[in-house]
Amino acid sequence: MHTGTVETIQRECIECRMQLYGVVPYCPYCSSALLWDKEPNRQTAGADRSSKRIEPGVPAPSSSERDTTSKKSEPAVQPREAVIGADSKGASPQAVYQTTEASNAHDDFKQSSETPEAATGENPAAPSGSAVDITVAKPRKRSFGPVIGVAGAVAGVLWLAWPQYADRADPQRPPSSNTKPPALSPNKAGKAPPPSQQVRTPTISRPNVSLGDRWVLQTQDHTNPKWSNTTERRVSDVNSTVMTVASRNTKSNYTRVLSYTRDWNLLSEREPSGSGATYSPAMHYLDFPLAKGKSWHDEVTKRKVDGSEERVFILAANVYDWERIEVPAGTFEAIKVVLEIEIRENGTLLSKSTDTSWYSPVAKRSVKTEELAVDVKTNQESRRTIVLTEYSVSQ
Repeated sequence: MHTGTVETIQRECIECRMQLYGVVPYCPYCSSALLWDKEPNRQTAGADRSSKRIEPGVPAPSSSERDTTSKKSEPAVQPREAVIGADSKGASPQAVYQTTEASNAHDDFKQSSETPEAATGENPAAPSGSAVDITVAKPRKRSFGPVIGVAGAVAGVLWLAWPQYADRADPQRPPSSNTKPPALSPNKAGKAPPPSQQVRTPTISRPNVSLGDRWVLQTQDHTNPKWSNTTERRVSDVNSTVMTVASRNTKSNYTRVLSYTRDWNLLSEREPSGSGATYSPAMHYLDFPLAKGKSWHDEVTKRKVDGSEERVFILAANVYDWERIEVPAGTFEAIKVVLEIEIRENGTLLSKSTDTSWYSPVAKRSVKTEELAVDVKTNQESRRTIVLTEYSVSQ
């Protein structure tokens, strides 16, 4: 005769009164952590395996008490799996008793239907007097790692996709702040095409600037670093003679409005408060068509809107040869233009400056500018460098 052992109930849930096998931290049926430890006991197979339900607060009965009251006690809850097999003399095949209902579809534990046969370990199909072996499978711990990982991935996808879908769902909703404008440049990433695709022509015609064209410029003030900044310039209006450009500080969002001729020569500048200045004639930065050896001279008067100040700019410009210029926005084939500027007020010379810029027909503006100014009275120098970091222009 085969003999085996079975581990009896060790804990009982105070909330739902379910009897549990093994040392578990909470009830798998009601998730309660109010568990009552019961005295563990191991019984020999073939002995009376019925157990008495013990109320909370009542000491567990001794083994002798359980033997005398086994017939009156309630049938014990069947383990999660009870494998019952006949001995070498028995003719009955093995039978597997499994639980018949689950309190939660995601729980790893199931409650079996309580029957006298399951409680006593007797197999009704086995011949009388046959011995049985009972193996108790202890419940394994539940792992929530995969579930949490999948939930996190889904939440991340929804978080990234929500602004785009929200903008589509509500046409009246303003575009989300992290939605970038479509790239209109030859290079969709806002960078320059390879130099091999940029042609050095003998002359450069006036650019065909369009509504929505955009450039991001980074200014580094070498004398006063606190004045360094990054601005985004976008064409907000354009007609046959004038184009209006909004110049926005990307850090403070402070925006000025600049007006140019179609040749990129400055006509006026306006602050949000309404103050500003006008230039007459336009500040003659460029003169199209550009070609090596070309030069021009001009005298421009700058007047503040309120009439409080008036200054005269005397310009002398020269165009030099093509050069390959590398800036954050890429590598450009650009033509070099140098302006010598004197600034006078009431006939008195205030400062002299030299502006060296490199104009690219691909970007439709200067991609780099180096400014050096000298205060005539103090002989103090100031230097600034302006470079293109990103752009998007129509073809």
